Amino acid sequence: MTATEWTENLPTNHVMMRLIDYESNKTIGNEILCDPCKFANEKTKAKVHCHECKEYFCEQCLSYLHKRKRDNNTHTITTITEDMPLKPFEVDELCPVHSGKVLEAYCFDHGNLCCSLCFMTNHRKCDVKSLDEIANDKKEDLNMDDFISKLVETEQSTESLIKDKNEKIAQLDKNKEEILQTVNGILSDTKSHLDSLYEEFKKSTEKTFLNSEENQKDYVEWLVGFQKTLINCRRMANAVREHGSGKQIFVTKERLKFSLEKHFQRMTLSMQYSGYDEQYEADIEEELSEIQRWSKLASLKGKKLDKHALRNFEKTMGSLTERCNKFLCTIPVQVVSFPQHSVPFQFLGKIWRIECTKDGSSLGMYLELISGDKSDCSRYVSAELRIIHTSDNTKDKVQKFTHRFSEAEPDWGYESFINWIFLVSKSNGFISNGLMKIQVKLTQP
Repeated sequence: MTATEWTENLPTNHVMMRLIDYESNKTIGNEILCDPCKFANEKTKAKVHCHECKEYFCEQCLSYLHKRKRDNNTHTITTITEDMPLKPFEVDELCPVHSGKVLEAYCFDHGNLCCSLCFMTNHRKCDVKSLDEIANDKKEDLNMDDFISKLVETEQSTESLIKDKNEKIAQLDKNKEEILQTVNGILSDTKSHLDSLYEEFKKSTEKTFLNSEENQKDYVEWLVGFQKTLINCRRMANAVREHGSGKQIFVTKERLKFSLEKHFQRMTLSMQYSGYDEQYEADIEEELSEIQRWSKLASLKGKKLDKHALRNFEKTMGSLTERCNKFLCTIPVQVVSFPQHSVPFQFLGKIWRIECTKDGSSLGMYLELISGDKSDCSRYVSAELRIIHTSDNTKDKVQKFTHRFSEAEPDWGYESFINWIFLVSKSNGFISNGLMKIQVKLTQP
């Protein structure tokens, strides 16, 4: 799901709708308009307000849209008077978990708004107050100035992060072009150098083969000359054999033998150098042959950039959304392997989680700082780790510690938090449906 699709699927915020109405009504004589008519781009003055539907109706829409639904017959309808002020914050908010229920209370342990069913299901043992009680409690800080100030700070931090990320995007594109240009430049230079070396090798090879061919031709010329000498000698020997005397035969044979020997000596003496009857092969440099076995030309290696903008965003966002210092999670105990981790939670603008380990007969439990600038976590954090008993909170297993979390020591806890057999025994009441409930309470001393 994209960010746009996510925002389009957000539930209707009735308080925000009433606020928009309030701003609109300032310009139209403080009149309250009918909600169904507004959806049809019509401006009709509303006559009544339905508390359950959280909508205003004109007489026609009340009769033909609202009253014709059977379930709406029990809704509370209030007539709008001329002097009735629009109070957007008096609109009841629906519970996002239990359909038809409105939010009535707030759990200070978990930082959750609750309906009556939420309270009965998950918050009976918690510090819970009704919303009316909170609104009338003079000790409660209902001033929005500090929250708005944090909103502005977070808005600025978000804008800074957007700017930083856009700069990173532009930098990535520039970085890509620089890498491609560098590799392409090296490749072009390498090709040019190889072409130059090839031309030199080609000239040298052509010269070597030309010399070898000329030597072979000289060799052939000598052999052809020697062949002619042999033919002449054979003719003379045949003539003397047919017509010469014995003395003439002997003399001629010795003279021909001497002449052939001298001719052969001159021929072989002129051919005493290398290059005859040779074949060549290229002795290619090993590095050049190795290139053909390469599977890639280059690889990318990432490097960490400054995350100052992201750290500021995490810090301001954590300050804005922090609601409580108690966090509840469940961990399965009927699992094949450990460690097991809780869902991450936020405290002091940083992201934390619980890690459970199992070593022999003991269950270990640790608090981990997993996100945020660990180098600036110079202050100590006190933690209370608690395995909640399913029926009696006096039997909860509790351990406490204080630790300064840092890059060197991002986690802290207990190697042996509770005996494993004691934990999983049904009679001891810590496990329900294969799960144990863990609560961590964080404070800064």
